[in-house]
Amino acid sequence: MTGIPTANSRFVPDVSVNAADHDGYVLCLRASCQNPANTSFDVISGTSASAQAFGGIMALVVQQKGRQGQANYVFYKLAAAETLSSCNASGTPALLASGPCVFNDVTVGNTNIPNRAGFSAANGPGYDEATGLGSVNVTNLISKWSTAISNASTTTLSLNHGTAVNITHGQSVPVSIMVAAKTSGLSVVPVGDVSLIASTSTGGGADGFTLDGTGKFTGSTSLLPGSPVVSGNPVAYNVTAHYAGDVAFLPSDSIPVSVIVRGPLS
Repeated sequence: MTGIPTANSRFVPDVSVNAADHDGYVLCLRASCQNPANTSFDVISGTSASAQAFGGIMALVVQQKGRQGQANYVFYKLAAAETLSSCNASGTPALLASGPCVFNDVTVGNTNIPNRAGFSAANGPGYDEATGLGSVNVTNLISKWSTAISNASTTTLSLNHGTAVNITHGQSVPVSIMVAAKTSGLSVVPVGDVSLIASTSTGGGADGFTLDGTGKFTGSTSLLPGSPVVSGNPVAYNVTAHYAGDVAFLPSDSIPVSVIVRGPLS
């Protein structure tokens, strides 16, 4: 991908989403927004609005493609495959909306403010520190998401060395996770992060780990949430290991492991 600085550092932004106040986001502040007499509206802008808007875009990706990890792995692979001359945001908006581009490359403007020079978007096609990869065609982003990384992975979870987990809340449990390529013969192995996902009513991640260089994690957790209680007794719930994916491999989930954790909900 052209334009990315060569320094071994993290650069921002990654993408551009509207944040200007002159065409900001209309927000209903009061009542049900159905009765004009009791409703007030305001316009919000800035990164406090655009970050939430892009969070909504990623929610659409998750709806269609399942739980994701680091989205940048996909963004930059998709951008590298684009024909930048056909994805210039200074072109005809109608053509960009109906065309194949995921990112509309911004090639004019800058982030200058009074008495301080910012970054320019006019340094040529590709990435720049003013607008990142450009604005996003959400329909194309979702439809092409699975084309960026094609290697499937498999995730295997073992808790308590395979013995049934029936513990007191806060007790440590041995954890073993293995992530491997689903197709044999690949010269690379999965790297990155894995997390434990609990299916309790509180839901969400219970703990997170980083794979070693062979696709494995071996350790323990004391963060499994307490079981739901029915008629005074704790009941089992499932724990799943979720691999977030990396630059070469797609995310994957393990077969659920049933656990009972006596004690308070967390």
